[in-house]
Amino acid sequence: KIQNQSNQSPSLFEDKYTEQNLLGEGGYGSVFAGYRKADHLPVAIKHIPKDDDLRTELNGKELPVEVIIMLKLTGESVRAPVSLLDWYDLDQELILVLERPVPSEDLYSYLEVNGGSLEEEKVKVSC
Repeated sequence: KIQNQSNQSPSLFEDKYTEQNLLGEGGYGSVFAGYRKADHLPVAIKHIPKDDDLRTELNGKELPVEVIIMLKLTGESVRAPVSLLDWYDLDQELILVLERPVPSEDLYSYLEVNGGSLEEEKVKVSC
């Protein structure tokens, strides 16, 4: 179950997860493959520099916007393509730990291979 509060220690992250190869980079951070040490569950680990970390208030706490969105998508009545498993609000960066289905690929790569667009039925299946 996802925690509603962040962990604030890099050593807690390092004790719990192993980070592997870079999956991708974008304007809001880098995403790495990894796994949870306890059960070898494949995860995606997203690093967001603090200067790119947008925040807003929720229930009297200032939280990263991306965390708020992911927490809302974790509810029973809502289904997200991937779920937020854990998060770490560190001094220099925010680390999000997300599910990583295997095999998987990013949408851009999928579109390149499949002619640049998706049929409605394929969109419904992927969501």
